[in-house]
Amino acid sequence: MTTWDWYLDTYIDMPVADIVRRRVILEGTPTDGPYVMAVHFPTVELRWTLAEIAKRLPNKNERSILKSLLRLERRGKIEANQDGWRWKG
Repeated sequence: MTTWDWYLDTYIDMPVADIVRRRVILEGTPTDGPYVMAVHFPTVELRWTLAEIAKRLPNKNERSILKSLLRLERRGKIEANQDGWRWKG
């Protein structure tokens, strides 16, 4: 059983994990105006959707990617919400 878990982790789940591990952060940008420096613009971390991950892994179908995402979530490496998936670490 350990060998099968290692195989799944190394060859099936890691390509998906490598994509989700890359964080996409949008910096808040100020609009035009004389008092821009006094306003705080928060940064936002974008979540990876299943479709975006599938575009980056053309040799995998969405069902296989979803199974990998669920295994990674079960192991506590990623977390999901309505917006998509994000790396927990």
